[in-house]
Amino acid sequence: MSLLEIKDLSAYYITHVFGVKRDVKAVDNLTFSVEENEILGLAGESGCGKSTLLKVLLSMVKPPLKVLKGEVNYSYDSKNFNLLTLDENRLRKVRWEDISYIPQGSMSTFNPVRKIRKTFEDVIKTHKKNADKEVYEKLMEEHLKYLGLPLEVLDSYPHQLSGGMRQRTTIALATILEPKVIFADEPTTALDVVVQRGVIQMLKQLHREHRNTMVMVTHDMAVHANVVDRVAVMYAGKIVEISKKEKLFTNPSHPYSNFLINSLPKIGDRRQRASAPGNPPSLANPPEGCRFHPRCPYAKDICKKHIPKLIEAEKGHYVACFLFSDEVEEGENVVQQTTRG
Repeated sequence: MSLLEIKDLSAYYITHVFGVKRDVKAVDNLTFSVEENEILGLAGESGCGKSTLLKVLLSMVKPPLKVLKGEVNYSYDSKNFNLLTLDENRLRKVRWEDISYIPQGSMSTFNPVRKIRKTFEDVIKTHKKNADKEVYEKLMEEHLKYLGLPLEVLDSYPHQLSGGMRQRTTIALATILEPKVIFADEPTTALDVVVQRGVIQMLKQLHREHRNTMVMVTHDMAVHANVVDRVAVMYAGKIVEISKKEKLFTNPSHPYSNFLINSLPKIGDRRQRASAPGNPPSLANPPEGCRFHPRCPYAKDICKKHIPKLIEAEKGHYVACFLFSDEVEEGENVVQQTTRG
């Protein structure tokens, strides 16, 4: 069952500098879904639109970012709504209580001149207005103990905590109200491998025991392999493949996914790893047709003129490539092309 349905979603960074209008197509006509109780990973090169997509799914849209079209439909606990149409009061209630966010860079989460306890209190009091101090003190202490964090962190300033402890405290803050959906933007960035393991174990524990839904952005394919259920691969503002992680890591279908997986180091294999040739395109001026075609070894004339539609190539496995289908994105005429058998 789908908890989140994204339909025809486009969000651009629109700027006007010295009389020149510039549209950066960070999220461009995306349609996909997130299943209830699953962990979906977003993978892809830097600048492909992953973090921007998370912002839109949280309705954290501020200029120059603008949603041009599309819907972000949530459906859970008898609630059905398009997040992009909610007013500020309803958004304030939904965020943290139902939909939570673990931002990239834990240092920016907390006020550097306030003890961490105050930040926890602000979040709890905003959503539990009738609770007295004893109630939210108990809630804070029980939640930290449940996650294996020392209670001393509550009376610390952010700079007094190590990077790993601060990140785990950020996760505790994002999950203290037991949200239904959690968005995590690079939760293990800039952490050493031992601390990364602790953060990953915490996220898996939360998912296992609370059965929440997570959408996680990370460059680290090892995190995808260890944590997520499915992986959505993004390239230049488009989703090019969505697959179960086992399928993606053993037999990726899209040429870009293939380069992404084959570039990973393997124990005992000292051969030079091959990555995608060339450079990612500018999202302000992406190539016509399939955005990967300038770097793709299988590119044909059709790839230079039309955008492939994200289709279900196999049950639960979606790919946007003319090697698998002759269908083009909505708005273009369907063309005939030989598909790979």
